Amino acid sequence: MGIDINNQGLYLNDAIKKILEEIDTLIVNNAILHKEEINLDEALGKVSMEEILSEEDIPGYRSSVMDGYALGESTKGNNWKIVGESFPGKPFNDLLKKGEAVTISTGSFVPDNCVSVIPQEQVSLEFLNGNEYIVKKETSSNNSWIREKNDLIDLKTFLKEITSNSKYGEAKEIEISINQPWQNKNKVPDQVLKSALARGINISVEKWRNLNELDRFAFCKLVRPSHEHNNLDRAFDEILK
Repeated sequence: MGIDINNQGLYLNDAIKKILEEIDTLIVNNAILHKEEINLDEALGKVSMEEILSEEDIPGYRSSVMDGYALGESTKGNNWKIVGESFPGKPFNDLLKKGEAVTISTGSFVPDNCVSVIPQEQVSLEFLNGNEYIVKKETSSNNSWIREKNDLIDLKTFLKEITSNSKYGEAKEIEISINQPWQNKNKVPDQVLKSALARGINISVEKWRNLNELDRFAFCKLVRPSHEHNNLDRAFDEILK
């Protein structure tokens, strides 16, 4: 794409900005290459033209949502002996005994019999007889901080079950938006243009492109003929001021 990356590297936000600027330039110049279907091992150096969605949980195991400690059953002293660690690519595969814990990082595998994960800020460390222990602080919350393997699937099933007899019908899956008007930064939707001109406002493609996707989404929804338009004037004033 012609992005000049020096040896000192870039901050993540700067790198993302440069890539998006290059993509916008290609779109404006109509230089996007043709769409093709290829095998994964041929995809190196290419860019996906559509979102790639997984039908399964990733990762496919219980994982921690915090940096901290995975705890086994508690002891009377409410402290746990640290017996190992669980990091990405280096999981702790053993079961935890009563009063044992392992250091764990975000996204890492949680032992099968772990009862909860506690953030590192909610414990203090103590050394006793050459061993390291964690002691839970009194102000600690009772959150488990574990993402169960089938959390999303279970929630989906639960919502369908409790709405199955609803007079409004069973809960339906929300489709992911793809190629919607608010996602096209290079064309102001006709209805948005019409509503803006009726208020003496000119929305150029450049102005539209500089809005974030949420703002563009709001405009597209507010200008719908079926909408009451109560907040449309306020949106034009606040977002385009």
